[in-house]
Amino acid sequence: METSTTPYSSHMKNPMIVNMSNHHILLTTDQSQESLRAFAPAAELARALQARVTVLHVVPNHAHLVAPAAAAMPAMHMDPSQAAKDAQNTLELLRDRFAGVEQVDMDAVVGSDIAATIVAQSNKHGADYICMATHGHAGIKRLLLGSVAEQVLRHSSVPVVIYPPRE
Repeated sequence: METSTTPYSSHMKNPMIVNMSNHHILLTTDQSQESLRAFAPAAELARALQARVTVLHVVPNHAHLVAPAAAAMPAMHMDPSQAAKDAQNTLELLRDRFAGVEQVDMDAVVGSDIAATIVAQSNKHGADYICMATHGHAGIKRLLLGSVAEQVLRHSSVPVVIYPPRE
């Protein structure tokens, strides 16, 4: 009898799911309520795939802004490394949302281009999937702010799972 060299055989219930224990999900958050709603379905996906999760927050590095423009943003930290430490501490408070997921890492990094940083971190961590919520900006707001999710979709080499805004 000849054995098959394919990674799955026709008798398997779901031939698309093979050796899930090595899968890795990169879940992005800007720590807004809108982005946090992706946590529950991403955790459910991780449990189903027996995947590990890295929760990523990219702290915007606004050092390229001129001082008056940066000063006009009172909620923004002027020291990106301190902002990353603060974000890391906040991420740690969210760890309990991943009950039943074997390995969860929390990572806050500084980046001037949020989407490019997400894609770079996905590559660095060897992620198999990127999960993220979208804010659903439209019109002028989208034109001015752009869409991080759209840029990640365009540049990622791995599947991107987008959780759309609630209606």
